Formats: sequence, structure tokens, C-alpha cells
Amino acid sequence: GTTYVLTEKGRSLWPAVLTLMSWGSEHYDDHGPNRLFVHVVDEGRIEAPSRCRTCGTHVDAGDIEVRPGPGLVPGQQPGDRVSSALAGPHRLLEPIGATEQEPGPSTPAATATSE
Repeated sequence: GTTYVLTEKGRSLWPAVLTLMSWGSEHYDDHGPNRLFVHVVDEGRIEAPSRCRTCGTHVDAGDIEVRPGPGLVPGQQPGDRVSSALAGPHRLLEPIGATEQEPGPSTPAATATSE
């Protein structure tokens, strides 16, 4: 299968992605965020731009666990393999399964390796 590994360029997008997700949750999620981001070292919640509420440090994406939030309504997510895997706790950068689709000719934020 093919495994996609995020490049440094892709990893550097994490604070911007978190900021946009936080903005969306604040303005559009009536029941709270769909996902919670937690620092695996101390269980602190991660806030934009990737700071831990508990220890105050900048947290690398590899040290974050994604957990279902209060706004994630069971049964309202698509039933595909990726959505199902994302519905439970998982480390942010750990692969959730191999994909059947081969990468395109240009992958600026990720590289692909075959096993």
C-alpha cells in the first residue's frame, strides 16, 4: 500500500488549520467543537495557534491526540473508512489506513512512499 508522510511544509500548516477550525467551531457549532485536540504529554487542551492550556508550550502536531468533541453527533458522519476512523481518538499524524488511490504527480504538502 501507499503511505503518505506529511512534509515539513505540510506540518507548518497545522497552526493555521487549527485556527480556522477554532473559528468555525466558535461561529457555527451550536454544541461545541466536533473535535478536541489534546497534548499527549499532560492531557491539556490545545488552543490556536497550537498552545497547550495546561503547560503553555507550543505543541508539535505529532504530540497531539484528536478526540471526539461535544459537537460530534454519532451517526451524522459519513460512513466511509476515513470518517469512521476519525470518529474515535487518534494521534494527529498517525496514519489511519492505507489508501487505494495513488498520489498525483505533485504533492506539495505530503510525500508518498510505497511499502
